[in-house]
Amino acid sequence: MNIIADIIVILILAICIFFGVKRGLTGVIVKLLSIVISLVLSLILFKPVSAIIINHTDIYNNLTSTIENSLNSKDENAEETSTEPSIILDSINEQVETVKENTNNVIAKSIAEVIINLIVIVVLFIIINIIMFFLKFIFGAIASLPIIKQLDKLGGFIYGLIEGLLIIYIVLAILSFVHVQELQLAIKTSYIASILYNNNLLLMLFF
Repeated sequence: MNIIADIIVILILAICIFFGVKRGLTGVIVKLLSIVISLVLSLILFKPVSAIIINHTDIYNNLTSTIENSLNSKDENAEETSTEPSIILDSINEQVETVKENTNNVIAKSIAEVIINLIVIVVLFIIINIIMFFLKFIFGAIASLPIIKQLDKLGGFIYGLIEGLLIIYIVLAILSFVHVQELQLAIKTSYIASILYNNNLLLMLFF
């Protein structure tokens, strides 16, 4: 019997259970909720916040001007390095000058808006995460109460066990499609790993 695969399975479960008990179910839930809430609120709030910045501050106009000047300077450099005859260049420049200015302005506005939106999303996410961080202390204080603490640790144990099994099932599912003879032989000649390998709940959902 090959015990290496079993040892790896036991180690994964032990590590996940250890951290599950250490964090407790409350800690795990609050952490997941803080990420989800921060992301959702950031995506909901970024448009109105960006609109305020664009419509009521000079940030948008200044950023647009900077980007537009950069685009115009690139166009000028392109003209300076062109090797075509001056007659052709003058003709082309006369036809495209107005279009170029309008196009660069539109592009600059779009880029400026995207930059502001991205910055607002990141800043909102950080601010909301900081607020959620302080809320963790409140939940942590509640979870430290005698009876609730025991239930919290038990919940963390169960969560860690489920997390560990999920990781193992995913790895075994991948290995079932990767035909490495040595790995499959090690699993099949083990005890715990072979049971999980032959009764993979994830694969049962699809096959």
